[in-house]
Amino acid sequence: MVPQYDDDDIIENYDEVTTSAEQSPARKVSSAQGGPVQRPTKQVKPSDRLRAPSTRSPTAVVAPAGGEVPPQGDAASNEPPRPKGQISAKQAKLIWIICIGICVLGAAAVGAHYIFVVLPAKQNVAQNNEPVRNRPVQTPPREKTPHEKNVEFFMGMLAKHRNDLYRSRGWDEFRYATIMMEDKRDKAFASKSQAGSSQAEQDQLWAESIHWFYTAMYWSQVFQQAYVPDGMGSIQIEGLRQLDPSDFNAVASLTDDELKNEQIQRFVAAFMILGNSISNVKKFRTDVIKNELRAQFVHSDSPEHKKIFQQAKDLSSAAEQDPPAFDEKDLEYAKGPAFETIGDMKWNKLQIQLDNEKKGGG
Repeated sequence: MVPQYDDDDIIENYDEVTTSAEQSPARKVSSAQGGPVQRPTKQVKPSDRLRAPSTRSPTAVVAPAGGEVPPQGDAASNEPPRPKGQISAKQAKLIWIICIGICVLGAAAVGAHYIFVVLPAKQNVAQNNEPVRNRPVQTPPREKTPHEKNVEFFMGMLAKHRNDLYRSRGWDEFRYATIMMEDKRDKAFASKSQAGSSQAEQDQLWAESIHWFYTAMYWSQVFQQAYVPDGMGSIQIEGLRQLDPSDFNAVASLTDDELKNEQIQRFVAAFMILGNSISNVKKFRTDVIKNELRAQFVHSDSPEHKKIFQQAKDLSSAAEQDPPAFDEKDLEYAKGPAFETIGDMKWNKLQIQLDNEKKGGG
């Protein structure tokens, strides 16, 4: 009995031999186990047969019913089969792109390293190796002169004196008169458009506002005069009034004795805190007395209303002449002891009263 084997067991190397004309060609085949092997009924090469799909190979291809296997891999793309170990054109193109990207990124990394690491290091080395004669000379801070130290001392003392002067009696009188002037002025303007307000009431308010204007001007002069240094003439006083205490060079124009003089320090501080407030008071002369027609009439052409402000006007005029004239009692009062707190000052109490009137509609 002739054994039968699967094609996988048959050695592929074979030769076809013909025994005779009647006989069909036969293969001379040797089995792996030796001995003759029965020729297959169909003349199909073992390699033409498909293996059954294996569970170990998920990519196995099953032949369709016609017996022909559809083209796979390179055959499907009309490319000739590649020998084992070769790559396709697409794979080669992808590899080239990756190589070019690596080259570009590498060159960029080298350039960045040179710009941000190597070049700054070279510059630092060059600066460190630069000859000493070419480097800027760093001189230690110059020690201040005794005069400059006195200037700084003077400017520092101004702040202390300002805090004290805000609680002084002269400042209290000036602030009280200023607040009263502004209150009467605002009420006079409001009465012009207020229903039921008479002309007499409006003229009375203008006269009272003018009275407090001259009173504020007078006490501004008393406030300054109370702190005029002893033995100082009008020219020197005017020079101190023109001094800008925030300008170091301007303050440095004073002598060392003047910088150390406490009276000069206090006088300059008094003029500092008076600056902005007196400017607002002086606007009353131009904005009201000269430009408001009814106030101008009351100020110049109404003898009845002049009685209200004439005394204050005379005091203010005397205080502004050269040399100034003051009521000595007012000067002594202005030089008196300061209030303990601002809450004790009458201008502050007046301001609170007026604020409450506005809130209550009264």
